[in-house]
Amino acid sequence: VFVDGQWTMTAESEAQKASEEASAKQQQIIELLNKAAQKISEYQDLIDFADSEEETATGEAGYKAWRQYRAALLKYQKGLITDKPTAPE
Repeated sequence: VFVDGQWTMTAESEAQKASEEASAKQQQIIELLNKAAQKISEYQDLIDFADSEEETATGEAGYKAWRQYRAALLKYQKGLITDKPTAPE
């Protein structure tokens, strides 16, 4: 809507934009949760089939890091934290 020489959004347009942004955020979180689940599964396999203490230690460290990340993502998804967590390396 053009008012007093400026373009402004109607309440309906603002609500639609907010809804689209929330939808995009949820889709991104779902994709990140899927990636975390995949990584957790991979590290669990590494732990289960490790041939050395070093492989076990590496697997356990990765497994824990990705589970912590997934838990933080769930908190972010539910609005319990405001900053999107950073994935482990």
